[in-house]
Amino acid sequence: MEERLKKMAEGWYLTEPALFMAFCSHSLTENRIMNVTMRSGRQMIEYNPAMMQGWNDSMLAERLKLEVARILLGHPYQRMPYNADLSIAALASDVTLDSLYRSHTVLPVPRDLNLPRNLCFEEYYIMLRRYFSETPAHEGPENVGASLHDRGIGQGSDLAALWEEDQMMQETVREMVKSIANSNQWGSLPANFREQVIEANIVRINYRAVLSMFRASVIGSKRRLTRMKPSRRYGFGQMGSRRDFSTRLLVALDVSGSVSSECLSQALSVINRFFKYGVESLDVIQFDAGIKGGKMTMKKALKRIEICGRGGTSFQEPMDMFAEEKYDGLIMVTDGYAPEPVFPDGATGRIMWMIYAASRQYEKSELPSRLAWIGDYPRSRHILLPNV
Repeated sequence: MEERLKKMAEGWYLTEPALFMAFCSHSLTENRIMNVTMRSGRQMIEYNPAMMQGWNDSMLAERLKLEVARILLGHPYQRMPYNADLSIAALASDVTLDSLYRSHTVLPVPRDLNLPRNLCFEEYYIMLRRYFSETPAHEGPENVGASLHDRGIGQGSDLAALWEEDQMMQETVREMVKSIANSNQWGSLPANFREQVIEANIVRINYRAVLSMFRASVIGSKRRLTRMKPSRRYGFGQMGSRRDFSTRLLVALDVSGSVSSECLSQALSVINRFFKYGVESLDVIQFDAGIKGGKMTMKKALKRIEICGRGGTSFQEPMDMFAEEKYDGLIMVTDGYAPEPVFPDGATGRIMWMIYAASRQYEKSELPSRLAWIGDYPRSRHILLPNV
């Protein structure tokens, strides 16, 4: 089986260069224990020969092509939605593949889900999660599990068992896609698939870049001497020094009624990400028409947060707290449905507006017209959060 698969991939060298490059970035590994025909992740493409016994070359090549296409889309290495259900994530990935490159033989998906075509993985995940959470099992689409040839919804977690966020592999795939696009080496991959691959590999949020605006004026540090490190100039003959972060950052989380539960989950993921980039603690508040539930100091990533509010929206109260308590930086996470606040006297820190993208048309850096004022708001920058 391994030799058959490798021979098929070698045949792509001239005819399918995009697929060949993606295949070569992973090692081919046999796995007879898993309950799916093929899966990818952790720089491997695993296959179960027992489950593909009797497949002809056409079916085998098609299944390999679809798994390599999944790698190009980045599904095994991207950030999963907060508290993701891997079974639904796997089905969402299959639906995405089917939408872009339909294969009834080796990767069939339930047709009675009646999902629109040409959406991205994140959009399908939200639709499927909502469907399976709202539909009783006995009323679900007929034979949802059985109609998936090599997995049912319950086996999807096996398909996604190797998936984990991997920034190094994301960058590897991103550079690969950039090279393929620049040289137009897509082979027979259809145009809509190419567009989705390019879109999936755009760096939508660079969290280091987000914090870089705070580096000079916000990310402060305290220098102290220590005998645990040598002096850079004099070696161990003199005490060295270390720096401890002293920045005070306030995160204002919009919990108004116009913000969906999916966006709130994404906001928590955003907040958690900051702990990877030198921030030791964050003060977090929730707000709608006012501040709700008091201030919470986070010193580590949280799995969940109790949501208060769900009323109207006002930016003024978080802005006033930012000024009154002399924070070095304010990160306002919001959908932006509120009037422009008055910039408070005494505010000296920087402000980052993180705005949920209401639709895919905002995936560039342009602000919607109702938020044009943010472009000129004092001490501010903005970034649009991608669709969850």
